[in-house]
Amino acid sequence: MKRLLITGATSGIGEAVALLAAQLGYSVIACGRNADKLAVLAQQPNISTCQFDVTDLAQTQAALANVQCDIALLNAGTCEYVDIDDIEPAMFERVFAANVFGVINVIKALSPNLQSGNKLVFV
Repeated sequence: MKRLLITGATSGIGEAVALLAAQLGYSVIACGRNADKLAVLAQQPNISTCQFDVTDLAQTQAALANVQCDIALLNAGTCEYVDIDDIEPAMFERVFAANVFGVINVIKALSPNLQSGNKLVFV
């Protein structure tokens, strides 16, 4: 059974892919920040969960230290919907923390356990 790790699995594309992949027979490791939503996912067959925030490197490394996967779907991300007059620099910091540095943190955390032939998919 192929092992599929999905970040941002508690909503949207990540949640939909987690549920579909589990139905198709993948062993899914659903990752996210929301413990309540992860608990609901964990009730599904073929889904285990891992709670962490991709923007926190130490937390990400601790959570993924012993995780083995064949495919990692790097899907966690965020965006801010505001009028142009309401844009603040802190918004960009939050978006970059999740969408750029979050990806780097997950790759860094998984890299010791990646094998030749493993796949990284960026959403």
